Amino acid sequence: MNDPLQPLLVTGASGFIGKHVMDSAGAQAVALSLRTGDTIEDRLKGVLAGRSAAAVIHLASRAHATDPVAPEIYRQDNCVLPVALAQAALNKGIRRFVFVSTVAVYGASSGARAFQETDRPRPQSDYARAKLEAEQALGELADQGLELVIVRPPLVYGAGAKANLARLADAIARGLPLPLGAVRNRRSLVNAGDLADLLLLAASHPQAPGCIFLPADRTPVSTAELSRALGRALGKPARLLPLPLPLLRLAGRLTGQARMVGQLVDSLEINPQPKIDRLGWTPKRGLEARLAAFAAARG
Repeated sequence: MNDPLQPLLVTGASGFIGKHVMDSAGAQAVALSLRTGDTIEDRLKGVLAGRSAAAVIHLASRAHATDPVAPEIYRQDNCVLPVALAQAALNKGIRRFVFVSTVAVYGASSGARAFQETDRPRPQSDYARAKLEAEQALGELADQGLELVIVRPPLVYGAGAKANLARLADAIARGLPLPLGAVRNRRSLVNAGDLADLLLLAASHPQAPGCIFLPADRTPVSTAELSRALGRALGKPARLLPLPLPLLRLAGRLTGQARMVGQLVDSLEINPQPKIDRLGWTPKRGLEARLAAFAAARG
C-alpha cells in the first residue's frame, strides 16, 4: 500500500472532477499542471521538490468539443500526453497511475443490456478512441512496474458540472419545452463526490492495480427522469413534450445533431462489477441531493 504521507499528484485539478478530488484528498493532494512550456520531467521535479509521490491521478484531458477538433489533437492530449506522464512518473519511482478514461470506449449506446467491464470496446468517437489507445499503451508499461488502474465513468454530475448536464439545466431553467417526454432509456450516472472517493481508493488500495472500474449510481435513470429531477432542483418544472422517438431522431439527422439526440434518447447503462466491491466503494450520495448542490452552485 502507498505511503499516506506521500502526496498524490492530480492532473486536471482545476476541472470539475479534479476539484472534488482535491477537496476530498485535502492536504495530501498536489496539483500537477501539464499546460506549461516546461517538460513533464521538469514539472514533476518542480512539484515534488525532492520528494516522491504515492500516485498520480490523471484527470486532465480534451473532452468533446463544440467546435470540430482534429483526431490527432484528441490523440495528443488524451493518449500521448498521459503515456509520457506515466513513463516520467515511473522513472521517478512513482508506480501507481490512476487513469480516468470513459465508458464511451464501449460505444455510444449500451442497447438492451448494460455494459460489462469485459465487453469488447467499440469506441465511436475520436475522444473515446484516443482514451482506449491510451489505456492500451499504459498497459504496456506494466512490464516496467507501472501499477495501472483504469476508471471508466459514465456521465458525472454534481456541483460544478458542465457540458451536457449544464446545457440541459439551462434549457429547463429558461422554461424551454423539451421533446423528451417519451424517452424511456436507461442512463447510468455517477456523482462527482463518489467518483472522487473511488479515485482516491484506486490510488492507494492494494487490490486496485490491474483493474478496470466502472463506477455508477445504484439505479440508472431515463433522460426524462433526469430532466424532472433537474427541474425540481432548479425550482423550474421541466416542460417535457412526448414527441415520438422516430421523429426526434429524424430531427437530429436533418439538423446535423444526430449524435446529440442519441445522447439524449439512447441507453448508456453500465453494470458495476464485483471488482469495485473489493475496494469497499459504494455510491453514497443521492441524485436529488447532489442535483440540488449542482443547482445551488449555478447561483
